[in-house]
Amino acid sequence: MTLPWRWVGGILVLLAFTPIHNWLRDPLTGLAGAVTADIAAIANALIWGGTFLAGAVGIAMGRVRADRTEAWTTRISALLLRPHPITFAFAMAAVAGLATIVVTWAVFDFQPVLIDTIAQLTHARHIAAGQAVAPADTLGFFRMQQTVPAAGGWISQYPPMHVWLLALATRMGATWMLGPVMFAIAIFFMARAVNVLMPDRAAARFGIIVAAISPFMLSHAATYMSHTTTAAFIAIAIHAFARVWMSEDATADTPAFRSLAIAGIAVGAAFATRPLSGITVAAVFSAALLMQKHESLGRRVLRVAVIGAGALPMILLVMWYNARYFGSPVRFGYDVALGPAAGLGFGVDPWGNLYGLRQAVAYTSAELVALSLQLFEAPIPLVTLIGLYLLVTPALARGERLLLALTFTPLAVNLLYWHHGLFMGPRMLNEHGILWAVTAMIALASITRLVPASLPGALQRYSPRSFLFGAYATACLAGILLTQQRFAGYSSVPSKAYATASAAGEGTLVFIHGGWGERLSMRLAARGWRLDQVEAALRQNSTCAVQRMFDGELAADSIDLKPRAINLPTRMESPAGNPMRVVEGEPWTAGCARQVRADTAGVIDPSGLLARSAIPGFMSGAPLFARDLGPEINASLRSQHPQARVLLRDAGGSPVLMPYDDAMQLLWGTRP
Repeated sequence: MTLPWRWVGGILVLLAFTPIHNWLRDPLTGLAGAVTADIAAIANALIWGGTFLAGAVGIAMGRVRADRTEAWTTRISALLLRPHPITFAFAMAAVAGLATIVVTWAVFDFQPVLIDTIAQLTHARHIAAGQAVAPADTLGFFRMQQTVPAAGGWISQYPPMHVWLLALATRMGATWMLGPVMFAIAIFFMARAVNVLMPDRAAARFGIIVAAISPFMLSHAATYMSHTTTAAFIAIAIHAFARVWMSEDATADTPAFRSLAIAGIAVGAAFATRPLSGITVAAVFSAALLMQKHESLGRRVLRVAVIGAGALPMILLVMWYNARYFGSPVRFGYDVALGPAAGLGFGVDPWGNLYGLRQAVAYTSAELVALSLQLFEAPIPLVTLIGLYLLVTPALARGERLLLALTFTPLAVNLLYWHHGLFMGPRMLNEHGILWAVTAMIALASITRLVPASLPGALQRYSPRSFLFGAYATACLAGILLTQQRFAGYSSVPSKAYATASAAGEGTLVFIHGGWGERLSMRLAARGWRLDQVEAALRQNSTCAVQRMFDGELAADSIDLKPRAINLPTRMESPAGNPMRVVEGEPWTAGCARQVRADTAGVIDPSGLLARSAIPGFMSGAPLFARDLGPEINASLRSQHPQARVLLRDAGGSPVLMPYDDAMQLLWGTRP
């Protein structure tokens, strides 16, 4: 095998095996770095604890004769290879779709979880109602994070494709079906692609099976995430490209050009969903074609141009969207929402945290550790094993090289991107998760074959292959238990709040009582502040000072907005557990005390409920949800909706609906 692939294997082992993620325990990386390091450390402990447990069982299993385990694996391989490729692809797509539906219902109760999806879903529901943008909201009743002002209203900060698909699904009355359908499409086309690309089709098919039931993949598909939509378009592109890449008839230009055009269209759709992912896949395809030295340069360039032509309509569509809503064809919503620090490269991120090469490597290490565990929830060091596979395997087939390039290139590109979220797994790797699953199974199968069937001499009755077989099986059983725990943790995210609030009935205005910081941040956003400015204001100043500035008691230039991660005001929690910043000796006004008092009973995050609010004239049946901003400000909205209730938490922490006047007296000390 060529040296570059061994280098890749060594880098994977280094990043996934060594605790490089601990570099993030640095004040300059802020809270984001510390939390990421903690998540990686927990995953690492589970991985190696599980590995020792699996190894202990494997030691006992090693006494089973190698010919017996070989017979078992032969039967499994035969079963995997028995279905026709189309039949297998359809079957796995059905499994993926049905599993996503179950998780959507049983774990998440059909609710969005991450603010990324909440913002996109809210925007999509307005589009479905015939409103290109959500109506203007200068007071902050309805605004949420990851949204930006546009054309007299506001929209999500994201590219349009996933939002439009959510709007279409919403218009059809089946928003919850988008994730299952997109994940089924991703599995179907990736199953077709690996059947073309991979010489070890049994292991590749097993990778498709575990990807179809992967908790990492299912949790994203079940919560309306754009990563799953991107994965579907990428899978279509890879399947179309693979047919050309593996074709033995180099003269068949018409079918080749048709497949390359389809790959280009799919890459363009991926670009319109998650631009960096689309660009990365297009770059791999282009590099692969240009490196075909047995063809003339003109022919290679022409094939790359066909992909570009296929992608061009979607690229132009995104440029039109950017020009209309963000002011320039090449300006994305991320830049509008977060300012110049939102771009790729090293420096200080929009939240004031240092993001240099050292931090990029540390975040990548954390992602790979988390992926090792959360891809299958099997507590074995999967990414380390993939690295070992690249170090020891003697050769890689043509299709394997393309698959590995598509798997690892996004990892390298993401070094330049400052955001590395690990909630529900390493999200920036999710659209390539199926590729990681297939690669992992190829690696496990290859390593197992390289291990001797039995030991020499007096230990010849002991089988290292049987040891590995037993260890893998034990890890899979442990993964079932860890998956249950993972989903149990997720199921606590969608609370009873929506069910409680919905009891108010259609036409009722329900104010959601969120926390002081949440209220203040969205009111600032409604006044036109960028999200990075909102974050800097609330992190680098006392919460009371920001409130006083908002109320006109302090000059705006007295608020520190230069992003930083150190020398911050003290972070403390209110009696209800809500975070705020305080500065010793700074004046504490009656207005600030009132804000804290309002949260004494506890708060409910309004974002998920705002995404499911009724829209006048469309999707009736739900109440109209709005953020509680206090009786004085609420009056402007309540005058239009005489029937009003308030959703808050009772003394036991459960969501409860209260009559409006009673709630205002309890929360704000004022009866309207």
